Amino acid sequence: MVGFRPSPGRVALPLRRRLPRRAIPYWIATLLLALTTGLVADGLLHRAEDAEARWGTTRTVVVSTRALAPGDALAGATVVRQLPSVVVPHGALPALPEGAIALDPMGAGEVVTAARVGGPAAAAVSGRLPRDTRAVVIPLEAKGLPVRVGDRVDLLASGSGDPAFDGPSPAATSVPIAARALVVVVRSAALVVALDPTDAVAVAAALGQGPLVPALVSATG
Repeated sequence: MVGFRPSPGRVALPLRRRLPRRAIPYWIATLLLALTTGLVADGLLHRAEDAEARWGTTRTVVVSTRALAPGDALAGATVVRQLPSVVVPHGALPALPEGAIALDPMGAGEVVTAARVGGPAAAAVSGRLPRDTRAVVIPLEAKGLPVRVGDRVDLLASGSGDPAFDGPSPAATSVPIAARALVVVVRSAALVVALDPTDAVAVAAALGQGPLVPALVSATG
């Protein structure tokens, strides 16, 4: 008995009916799109692997979104980002502590470290002082200098003391008594500045001989 063998025409006819000729370009485009997507995904994966090979693993860190002055609250001024471990500084915070306050000036985009952050108590003047500094009050003889907290000032001797009692005037020196002192409090009659212990002693001695003149330092200087 001879088995039944359908002719090629009879087999192909249903296939042509199921797949009209005009649908063939659509399926070709679909296959090409799938192939292209796969190639792109594979390329991105290789790129990610290459980046990891170059930079290593990443870490979650807190980054400032704007410039911060000592005493500023960090809440609402930071974001959490993933950065390559090789560029993350020591002590970088993975999360922002509650009530965190900046102890030092910070720039926008700067990684926040534990050494530069204090708790709620840092909102007081002592919390605005950079580590190992002292706060010194500088009376203002002349008013009107446009100084804000976080600015830097040079402290210049005015030379108004009496040499007969106070000794030689420090105004004879060609350098400031203290350079780039950080302003932590601004009042109408005085500034409070942060100084390292050596400069604090020199400024106290200079104030004993006469008032000091604060000179605002350029932000780019």
